Amino acid sequence: MRKIILFISIIIYALFIVLPLSKIYASSLSQNYSITVSGTITPTQVVFSGYTSPSSIVYLLEDGSVLETSLSDTSGNFSITLTNPTSGIHNYTLYSQDANGLNTSYFNVYDNVVLDRTNTIYNINLSPTISVINSNNSTNIEGYAYPQSSIEIFLNGVQKYLVSPNQNGFWSYPINNLQSGDYSVSALSITSSGVLSNQSNIIGFSVISSPQGVNSNNINSKTSPKIKIVIRKIIKPTISPLSFPIIKNPVKKNNILPKSTIKSKKLTVPSKNLNIKKLIENMGKILIALVSLYSLLFLLIFAI
Repeated sequence: MRKIILFISIIIYALFIVLPLSKIYASSLSQNYSITVSGTITPTQVVFSGYTSPSSIVYLLEDGSVLETSLSDTSGNFSITLTNPTSGIHNYTLYSQDANGLNTSYFNVYDNVVLDRTNTIYNINLSPTISVINSNNSTNIEGYAYPQSSIEIFLNGVQKYLVSPNQNGFWSYPINNLQSGDYSVSALSITSSGVLSNQSNIIGFSVISSPQGVNSNNINSKTSPKIKIVIRKIIKPTISPLSFPIIKNPVKKNNILPKSTIKSKKLTVPSKNLNIKKLIENMGKILIALVSLYSLLFLLIFAI
């Protein structure tokens, strides 16, 4: 009977003490640590914003290739965003096309792109568009620009005229009594807040006066000479008429973008000290179990 009782005690001991401790030991040796996903990814962006004529197409280029396009609003404000450019120095070019299909001059922006940042470049005032036509026997200079600005017109590189665009951005100025000869004309704009544009394209043109006609009803009466406008060339400038360089980079600021909803793969690994501590605790439990088991076996042998 005593042997039966001891045998039952050993089984109970194994079920309730030794077996759970063995599971603990096995778990400590084969523990798989999970990898958590946390944090955020901030996209790399360059944002260009500024002013041009209303409802114009704005182009962003690099090395002659169009990267992005945008449309200015009805007030002439525009914003264009370039997403995920490569890091490093970039030379971007912007220009816009007005309602008549005329282009502004190129606006160059040099920017150092930093990964996981947004570079905001604002206060870009694109130049007025400009054309020369013969209107009512006078030389008419006209184009489109940001409505809330003033247009300065330069004839042969000298400031001559000042005009304001209407709410649609259209501006026009007649120059009367130009003698026959060669001329050049350009323009620039300055917003009501004082932001100066770069120089417009320079248009070279010739005024040709036809010989004075003779009125058939009165041989002594002479009509006014007719003029003809001939466009010789259009120059894309690099220096403005006021002899200062194009604004290479207007106001710029670097800031970290707001947190994105995209999650990054940020790995969280348990510390080495924590692993050692858990292993020591488990080894202590196993050691106690082994001592108890040997004591039980010794009592069993002694009883037999």
